[in-house]
Amino acid sequence: TLGNLNADEFRKDVLLIEACPDGKRYAAVDKQRDIHIFDGETGETLNVNKWKYQTQTITSLKWNLSGTRLATGSADQSVAIFTDFTNYDGNRTTIPIAGGLGVQAIEFINDDELIVVGVDRSIRTFTLKPL
Repeated sequence: TLGNLNADEFRKDVLLIEACPDGKRYAAVDKQRDIHIFDGETGETLNVNKWKYQTQTITSLKWNLSGTRLATGSADQSVAIFTDFTNYDGNRTTIPIAGGLGVQAIEFINDDELIVVGVDRSIRTFTLKPL
């Protein structure tokens, strides 16, 4: 069970929340584009990413199947993929023009493949380097 999340942690309204498949972590994104990682049992904040890798609203948020990657899609057409949930300044991959006119949705096919749906109705698949 997820404990109560502290609303004071968010600088703006929460847009998205996504559970890691193993239930050990949750990720949430607010209107300020901050990415919050919470402990899945206690609700305790594990990390808040306040660095801005995407320049417009984050429109999608998705964990891969094993919970080793977290992807964010943005209205700025980019996808950012994080692999270190304690130090956001390090392990990040960015796909700059992933979705035409902005990213509408993202979904992991498996741990290393990602489908991106663009606002322009484009559907693209990206293969990431195995971890």
